[in-house]
Amino acid sequence: MSRILLIGATGGVGHRLLPMLIAGGHAVTALHRKPEQAEGLRAAGADPVQADLMEITAEEMAQAARGHDAIVFSAGAAGSGMDRTAEIDGRGPVKMVEAAWANGISRAYLVSAFPESRRDAEPSEGFEFYMKTKKEADVALAGRGWTT
Repeated sequence: MSRILLIGATGGVGHRLLPMLIAGGHAVTALHRKPEQAEGLRAAGADPVQADLMEITAEEMAQAARGHDAIVFSAGAAGSGMDRTAEIDGRGPVKMVEAAWANGISRAYLVSAFPESRRDAEPSEGFEFYMKTKKEADVALAGRGWTT
């Protein structure tokens, strides 16, 4: 059994991944933004920790990661603007990498994006910014010598 910090536990990927991790026998700390999400996460078997990725520092994320064996970053700004995209999808994974590094955690997983999923659509400026931001986060993770 591993202790896993799941960042973005209530989002599109996180809320699907959480029950699989619990069913696999893992102890999950579920990082979430809204206070009203805590009870549902607790009922699912996770230990909820409230934090806003727009405000959390690398040091605070490192504190949340202390004692864990792995970190999964599945949070995303979900098209809520370039400032939020830069902070959540860009700097958020960098903070996750720093938190893992500070705690000797060698398993850090970043849910990324594949630009070809929209190959029939004309990419918007926001989408192009999102893809650039996700790539920078991927590079930050790979820069620590981890497989991405």
